[in-house]
Amino acid sequence: MDLRIHHLFDMIRDYGAGTKPHPHPYGHSYHLMAAKLYENGLDDIRLVLSCDAVCAGCSKMKNGHCMDTITHRRDFTLKEEFNNHIDKRIMDIMNLQIETPCRVSDILMKADLYLNRIHWIYEGNDPEHTEMRKKHVSTGLIKIKTILEK
Repeated sequence: MDLRIHHLFDMIRDYGAGTKPHPHPYGHSYHLMAAKLYENGLDDIRLVLSCDAVCAGCSKMKNGHCMDTITHRRDFTLKEEFNNHIDKRIMDIMNLQIETPCRVSDILMKADLYLNRIHWIYEGNDPEHTEMRKKHVSTGLIKIKTILEK
C-alpha cells in the first residue's frame, strides 16, 4: 500500500487526540486507512511523494495530483507542494527512502526522530499548532505501540 509519511503521522496524531476518523466531504479514504492502522491491519507500506491510498476517491485529485489549496502558509498555496515539502523533511530526518517498502512498526520505532525535529519539519506553521501536533502524536504513539504489541 502506498502511503505518504505525513498521512501516517496524521493518523497517529488523530488517535492520540481521541479523534475518530469519519468520511470526509471530499470523499478520500483517510478514515478507512486510519481504521486499518488502529486495528493493527496496516503494517507493510511503500512510502511515496505522490497521491497515496489515503487520496483514493478524493474529489480534489485530478490526473494523479492533488489540486486542493491551503491558506495557512504564505510560501505554499497548493496542498500537494506543501505535502511534498513536509514529507521530504520527515523522510530526511528519519532516514527513510521514497518508493521503498517498509513496515509501520519500524517507522514507529524511529518516531522520536520526527518528534525531536517537529518544529523544523513544520517551520512556517503556527508554533502552537505544531506543539499540539507533537503532544497528540506522542500520545498516539504510545497507544499505537500498545496495539502492535498485542
